[in-house]
Amino acid sequence: MNSRSQLPVFEYRPVEDVRAEVAAILEREPELSSYGFGKFRPSDDLAAMRADALTESSCQEFEKAIAWLSLMKPTASLNRHATSYGYKHEVERWFAATYQGNSYVANGMLIAAALHLGLRVRRAMHNGRGTPNAYINLPQRRPDPAAGYRL
Repeated sequence: MNSRSQLPVFEYRPVEDVRAEVAAILEREPELSSYGFGKFRPSDDLAAMRADALTESSCQEFEKAIAWLSLMKPTASLNRHATSYGYKHEVERWFAATYQGNSYVANGMLIAAALHLGLRVRRAMHNGRGTPNAYINLPQRRPDPAAGYRL
């Protein structure tokens, strides 16, 4: 398949079902939003950022992240050499190479998907402060997009 139009279309589940799964994760993680953990600026409205995680587009991002994470084999310990922000870009590259449509995935939706799948997730710290990103128990080396992401 050489052109984007020849790629298959990703099949999304009903948004109501996905929204309920995301809402359950948000209930367990009060600092999580579509952005990631916490706020970008002190003036940001965390409640509005959390509400964004329940939109249809965010629910689709959550599903793309679940599909990619399901291809990964979790490791025994957290990988502190990569964060959710890097993994979100991996999901976007994989989706763009595999399916038609918008490949964007927000950092927080990748984190929510990892939590939903039962992966170990810990907020990444920098200079003693929490960042929006997370460490996840995923391998350092990830599948090659040219190989079709098959492990």
